[in-house]
Order: sequence, then C-alpha cells, then structure tokens
Amino acid sequence: MNRKYKWVILGLCLAVVAAWIALVSGIVRKNPKKTATDETKVTQNVTQNGTPGATQPVTTEDGMVTVWLLERVYLSYDRSKTELQKSFRYDGNGRLVSCIHEEWGEYFYEYDDKNHLIKEILESSPTGGDRTRIETVYRSNGQEALSRTYYIRDDGSFVLNYEEVKDEAGRTVSDFWCDNDGNFLEGNKNEYDRNGFLTSAQWFDPERGEWIVRLESVCDEEGRVTEQYSVAWKGEDAVKTLTDEYTYNADGSVEQKIHPRGYSGLRKFDATGRVTYEEYQTGAVGQKNAVYYNYTETEDQITEETKFYVDETYQYTLTRQYNLQGEIVFEKTVSADGTEVVYVNRYYDEEGNLIIYSDGLTTKVEFDDYGNKIRETVSGTPLNPPGSDPVDLLYVYEYTSVTIPIETAEENAMFFDPTRLH
Repeated sequence: MNRKYKWVILGLCLAVVAAWIALVSGIVRKNPKKTATDETKVTQNVTQNGTPGATQPVTTEDGMVTVWLLERVYLSYDRSKTELQKSFRYDGNGRLVSCIHEEWGEYFYEYDDKNHLIKEILESSPTGGDRTRIETVYRSNGQEALSRTYYIRDDGSFVLNYEEVKDEAGRTVSDFWCDNDGNFLEGNKNEYDRNGFLTSAQWFDPERGEWIVRLESVCDEEGRVTEQYSVAWKGEDAVKTLTDEYTYNADGSVEQKIHPRGYSGLRKFDATGRVTYEEYQTGAVGQKNAVYYNYTETEDQITEETKFYVDETYQYTLTRQYNLQGEIVFEKTVSADGTEVVYVNRYYDEEGNLIIYSDGLTTKVEFDDYGNKIRETVSGTPLNPPGSDPVDLLYVYEYTSVTIPIETAEENAMFFDPTRLH
C-alpha cells in the first residue's frame, strides 16, 4: 500500500510546477499585484518550445528587482463553482518554502546556505487515509539522494514505512519497506558499473530473514558488465540463467544481446547511451521485430524518429519532438499506407495563446502581457463515473510579488528547479 501511495503523492507534487516556472522566469513590474481576473492580451514575444517568452528583469537604480511569483491556483468545472486548489508561500528571497494542496496536504522546502534545495517534505491530509510524511533529500546539484515515507501515529510520532537511496546518477542503490509498527518487510540492494548496467541485485527474503542474490554479472578488465545472469535460489541449489550479454565497440557504442527464456533480442546504444536499434523475437520461431531510432537536435528541440518493422516489412514511423524542458511538443505516427495520426501538438494561435492537443484533449493556455500563465482551459475532460458528460476544466492563476536584490534574483534563476523532480 505504501509503495503505491508514494507514487500517487509524487504525481501530485506537480502542484509546484507552475510556481517554480513563474519563479525561474521572474518578471519585473511597477504594479504591486496582478491577478488572473485582469483582462490582458499576451504579447507576441513567445518561444516555439511551449514556454512563453517573458520580458527580462530590469535593475532599478538601487539594484533591486520585483519578481512575480505564483500564489494561488483555482479550479472550476464548466465555469461554475470555483475552488482553491493550491496555494504557495515564499521567503523574503523569493524561494518557495511551502505549497498547500487542498486535498493532499502541505509541501515544505528547505535550502542550504548556498541557496540549493536540500529537502522536500509532504505531510498528507488526515482525510486522505493514513497520515503520512514523505521526506526527500537532495544533493547540491538537485539530484535526489534519499526518500523516506513515514506513517504518522495518532500521538504524532513517526514510523518509517519506506526508504529509497539513489546514487549520483539517479539509480536506486537500495530500498526497503516496513509495516506501520516498524517491522522490516522486504528490501532490495543494487550495484552498477560505470555505464549504469546492473552488476549485482539482492532481495531480502522475509521468510528466511536473509538477503538473496537475484542477479549477478561478469565484468571485463575495465569493470564493464559483459554478462548478466538471473539467479534462482541460493548456495548449492542456485540456478543461474544467462539473460544479457554486452559488447563494447571502439566508437563508444554498446550492443546488448537479450535472451531470457522464450525471448531473444538485441539492443544497440550510441556513445551517449541512447538506443539506436532494437531487435526481438518471441518464442523459438516467432516473428522478428526490429526498431530503428534516429535523433536530430537543433538549438531548441530534439526530434526522435522511430521506425518499426516486422519480419523486415515496414509497419509505421513514430515521430516525437521534445523541447529543452523534455516535454513532447509534437507526436505522430505514419503507417505504411501513409495514414497519419497526430497524438500531441503544442503551438501558439494568432493571439499568442498556447494550444496543447494531447490524448484527445485540447488545452488552451492564456498569458498576460509579461508571459505569466493566468488561465488554462481543458476542453471535454471525461469525469467519473464512466459515461458522464465531459466538462471543461478552467484553472485560474494568481500572483504575488517580492522585491529582492538583482543578485538574489539571478541566483534563484540558477539553482536547481524542484519542479524538475516531479
């Protein structure tokens, strides 16, 4: 239950995204406040990556700058009753210190003396079931290092339910689960080579009360994995099955041959670790499936083109375009007969509004004159129960301001953005 709950909570951490987008792209204004109810037209100073262009902060004579920060988010269904969804609080330096989600609870943020985010804390609402506290600790570069989930007893004390430790590359090194009384249930421990391939994986068997090896590897003289084996049982009863073989080429690329039970395959990577080719076959005489990947990079986006073949017969091409924030701005498939289906499309209309078509839904994002998102309308959203008439969801955004030294504003824009964590 706790593992599932953890992922639900992490999904809801998207609440802070809008706040920190507003922070990193801080805007200078003369008025003390701007609310989403003000009728404004957006300027045409926009980028092509799905992020509105904003005027740059202007230093005043005393070296101060006014930065506008997201303060509240409201939601209404079909423009009827409007409810407060999220509210944000900042310190005197314009850093986010808390976010209250009306349904799930409050998030808190802590920083070190160099302005780096070091901890995020969520205490869930008592109305959401078991009271839970999630603590996430970050390194100075913003990389998640440790996450702990606690059960909160009625007396306010904490019981550790779950812990996950990650290395500097973001890979899980260990994790474990406990019940609400603190009794250890199960856990995992992993080790990796320099390319990120597993060299060892262990699982704690709660019935035996000991660690069991589930995967082990053979490495070359440079410490790179060349063979991986799954391990069943232990000691003299251990059964090892070859699952993966790795070949390292002179150009830095890697080939991975996969052949677990009832399945065989091959994956190739370029020198940057991106997959360039996949081949797999199910069963002894199954059909051969092949996938080719091609990447094209420009100054503001990356295009990934993927071609699919079955028994050497072309099937279709999947094209995805990403902006510099990693968001998909365009996605489509073109089949062998030329049929084209668009799944995602982000673009700006003539009035400067951002239009996002995704998964059959169309979202319209409106901005004020300074690039701040003030309204977001999601048309035709299906609701529960199934069969209910779809509704339009309207999100309204309000802002507050803080006047800080220009050096502080520049520093805020440079340190790691916590919204990238969710």
